[in-house]
Amino acid sequence: MQPKRHNLIAPSSYQESLCSAFSNEVYQTNKDIYAQRNQNNESKVKNDIYIGKLAEFAVYNYLLSKGKIVSAPDIMIYESKKKSYDADLYINKESPLHVKSCIDTGSQYNSWLFQPNDPVTNEPTEDDMISFVVITPEALFYCYIVKASDILDTYREPRNKLLNKKAIYEIDLIK
Repeated sequence: MQPKRHNLIAPSSYQESLCSAFSNEVYQTNKDIYAQRNQNNESKVKNDIYIGKLAEFAVYNYLLSKGKIVSAPDIMIYESKKKSYDADLYINKESPLHVKSCIDTGSQYNSWLFQPNDPVTNEPTEDDMISFVVITPEALFYCYIVKASDILDTYREPRNKLLNKKAIYEIDLIK
């Protein structure tokens, strides 16, 4: 499987400001959950949330430019007990698209992390798709969109053994 690389459309300055406000508010309402996951570095957690939401907007902008009917990224703030593994975007109101993001490391180790109990990693529906977004140091965005069930054998342990996560590495994805 060699997924196609899609060059995305970077978020607008308005979308960036929404992402910034979102990351600050989400952190404040969910910091207990992050602490349970050993994610105690406030600035890193906020940045991860910010980057994730930027990626959603980049995919959203790209799909709109291709004439797709796509739901907008969700910027509602939910309490931790109301969080879910639902898809980030929906195409044509029914096709779920999970968006994962990473910053380009300039090495073969670009990766995306998943919670080990995320259903998309072990029991995806027939319709589940994943968009693996990479953000370059030049603020360019690209992604690979794959069917979740096609990559079940691609998950690995993360290089950082302290993380209780599942990882997909770009080098494995594009083999």
